[in-house]
Amino acid sequence: MRFFRALLPLLLWFPNARAALAQTNAWTPVTATQLSIGNTPLTGTIYIAPVNGYGQPLSITTADGKFVSGALSASVTAGAIANGFSVPDQCTATATTPNSPVSYQVQIIGTSPKGTAVFTIPATAPAACGSTPFALDHYSAPQTAVASAVGIIVQPSVPARCTVPSIYYAPVNPSAIRTCVGGVFVNVQGSGAGLTWGGTWSSVTAYTSGTAVLRNGSSYVALQASTNQDPATATSFWQLVAQKGDDGAPGATGATGATGPTGATGATGPAGADATLGSYAFASFPTTGLTANKTMVFQTDATAASPCTAGGGSVRRLCRYNGTGWDPAESLAKVSATGNYSDLIGAPTNIYSNPVPGASAEWRFLEQTGTTVADATLQGNTATFGAGGAAPTWNGYGVSFHDGGTTAGSYQNISTPITSFGAVYIGFCTPNLASTTGTSVGGVPYTSNAVLWGSSGAGTGLSLQSSNGQGSYAKLAFAPTVFQYSAFNYPTYYTGAVSGCHVVGYVPGTTDHIYMDTVEQAYGAQGSSSTVASTPLTTGTYQIGAGLSGLAAYWRGVITWVTVYPAGANHTAAQAAGIIGYIQANLALRPQYPHYPIPSGLRTPQLNALGDSLTASFLGTAQWTTALALNNSYTVNNLGIGGISAVDTCNLLDQRISAYTAPGNTTTYVWLGTNDVSTGTPPAVTWQALKQCGQSLQARGHRAVIMTMISRTGQDANKNALNALERSDWRSAYNGIVDLAEIPKLGQDGAYADTTNCYQPDSIHLRGPGTGGTGGSCATLYLNGTGTVYSGYGLVAQAVSNDANTHDGSTQSNPNTTTSNAYNMAYVDNYLIDTPSAAATLNLVDCLGQVTPRTIFNGSATNSITVSGVNSETIAGSAVISPNQTAEFTPLLVSPSAGGCSWLRK
Repeated sequence: MRFFRALLPLLLWFPNARAALAQTNAWTPVTATQLSIGNTPLTGTIYIAPVNGYGQPLSITTADGKFVSGALSASVTAGAIANGFSVPDQCTATATTPNSPVSYQVQIIGTSPKGTAVFTIPATAPAACGSTPFALDHYSAPQTAVASAVGIIVQPSVPARCTVPSIYYAPVNPSAIRTCVGGVFVNVQGSGAGLTWGGTWSSVTAYTSGTAVLRNGSSYVALQASTNQDPATATSFWQLVAQKGDDGAPGATGATGATGPTGATGATGPAGADATLGSYAFASFPTTGLTANKTMVFQTDATAASPCTAGGGSVRRLCRYNGTGWDPAESLAKVSATGNYSDLIGAPTNIYSNPVPGASAEWRFLEQTGTTVADATLQGNTATFGAGGAAPTWNGYGVSFHDGGTTAGSYQNISTPITSFGAVYIGFCTPNLASTTGTSVGGVPYTSNAVLWGSSGAGTGLSLQSSNGQGSYAKLAFAPTVFQYSAFNYPTYYTGAVSGCHVVGYVPGTTDHIYMDTVEQAYGAQGSSSTVASTPLTTGTYQIGAGLSGLAAYWRGVITWVTVYPAGANHTAAQAAGIIGYIQANLALRPQYPHYPIPSGLRTPQLNALGDSLTASFLGTAQWTTALALNNSYTVNNLGIGGISAVDTCNLLDQRISAYTAPGNTTTYVWLGTNDVSTGTPPAVTWQALKQCGQSLQARGHRAVIMTMISRTGQDANKNALNALERSDWRSAYNGIVDLAEIPKLGQDGAYADTTNCYQPDSIHLRGPGTGGTGGSCATLYLNGTGTVYSGYGLVAQAVSNDANTHDGSTQSNPNTTTSNAYNMAYVDNYLIDTPSAAATLNLVDCLGQVTPRTIFNGSATNSITVSGVNSETIAGSAVISPNQTAEFTPLLVSPSAGGCSWLRK
């Protein structure tokens, strides 16, 4: 039958019927004899390419083992497809992309008459399966009065590859409207240079961008200018448009028809019009989410009434919203003449392009100005920023909700008209936190409920939020959790957390499903919330970035995309993966979209202190990093965040350290874990998070050093358990350890009780930093043989300085040397050669907090060296180094619960 009634790009979707039909053949014939535009039989070319359910190209493997990527093509003459044209059997072909059902994109490009068009086969249509020919003539599509509008994507240049349906307008490079053919954008005739046919490819011909050629039976289009770049292999220069198909079996010879009489020669008709850019027809223009001189829609329905008409009658045209109405732009010249086209470059004009099918609302946050967000589905579900301080801010690639701050701030939110849903998909980025909370109270930088999507009504609905009360202490990293307000419970939640930028999908059901970047993670509980989600709210509506205000339920970070489906969506894992993949592909195209880690470009040595409020400081004390005494020059970065956990810090690591990384020239000290164990996270789980930190730091070129937990009121048993794991296993994840708990006044059980000299009154944080009399007189450490009394934080600063100076000290290949007869070792003396002139004495460094062995070679042929510890630190084994002998002294922990150290000679 003749169903091509208008000049619209033809897109046929053959649904995958793999489960319904037996595997019968590797290839399926495709036939047609009556393809026409209007009443005129069509002559041109048919292209069929494998795609997924969103029109994105797929590579597939056929049942007979052949690999197909790109479009297969055949000629169409007087409405008939050439004999022998076949495509891979849709029911037996396998996509190389997991969980991607195989559909087929079909395009027919007519040369006589000129034109292209769009057509969609619904999910109930027969598939191209088995050996029975798929007859295009016999497929009848329903005629609908309303379909989705396609907005024009306006940007300085047009990308090389595309997905149908896609329409781009590039005002400057070159000035052209382009549509998608065979996965490549080509100019619509009359709007630019168009697709130029270059014949059979030659190695000596200079080709320009947009030239199409034939090579070994397949056709290609040039992506850029080139000479002697073989289209079959030079994929950066050429894009496959139509791949040569297998030769079909010869058809039977038809009967010879009778010769008809010669007709009279008709008058020469007028030249046919060039093809018009195709788009979906629609009955009405959008009325919400419009931006003056930036929103554009392509009107293609020649019969429907339109606010974008001029000169009488409805015609196909590009329409631009001017602030009060729609201006027709029948040519690019007219658009340029308005003086506004420069504003369109990079403007968010694809708000209305390619909405996800079946969604009840979709917000893409492309406006980047104003206080409303347009609904891409054209159903009028405009989202609105909260007023005043409750309004989030645009950031170039989404919307920021208190992103980067150190305190929770006000209740920022975006309200929507949605009162029930069947699935929601959200693009988000976890917080980019400031480096430190400064010298105030340490600052709690998270809320008790970090909500991406939640009800504003009291006691009704639910929220998709980060973990609350599930033991992971993850409120900055995102640990997906479903919270039901009426029951005040958590029916479904993950056990793990993620950081960075992701897309999460939540599908309520008799069993809930949460997909993180297309994959389900381990659940702590997996219950049901479908009834609550599908029941319309009795008060309030669903919000983006916030839930019930009375619960301080709001998001920290960025939201980049939200798509909502109506109640009863019941998405399968494959459907959810397809939607998430579609969103990810769109977000990846945004120029400012973060991809962590972001290189900092730093080259000078960096020393980072990564920790909680013990590092950030508390109650007005200076940070211990200000009291470091380093032999070498470092840029010191305090990355403490009050209240943060090891779980959160290590999940957020890439976002925290990207700006403070000079690869191969950075040392990062990690002092975390006290907040985890004090809030119920087992020491073993806390250590696993800390191991993740150390391994990730080393992978990014850091020297990673772990610091042990000090005494804390009510937590000494957890302290000892966590420190035991760190002391025994630090080499699996770290380059070094500073054993603060080895210093008795910091780490022995009950040390927290000394709130006069060492600890603050909360018995958690320390006094100082500084030496005796500056912030308290806690304990003595020896440096170069001399003891100095330090405050609590002063001890921390000196222990870290000792480790850094040790790392920067001597080695066997570059030893320190002395001829002293009475020598006090410094921390730089890892390997020392002492050649005394008489019997000599030598004091080792203070071993408190240290694990690095000290190697001493007696260079004298006649005189011995007697070695001693300082600070009452004993030596196991001989303390005498005979002439021309080498001795190694290794620090040992005296007591896990009481601290202290001694030396062992090896």
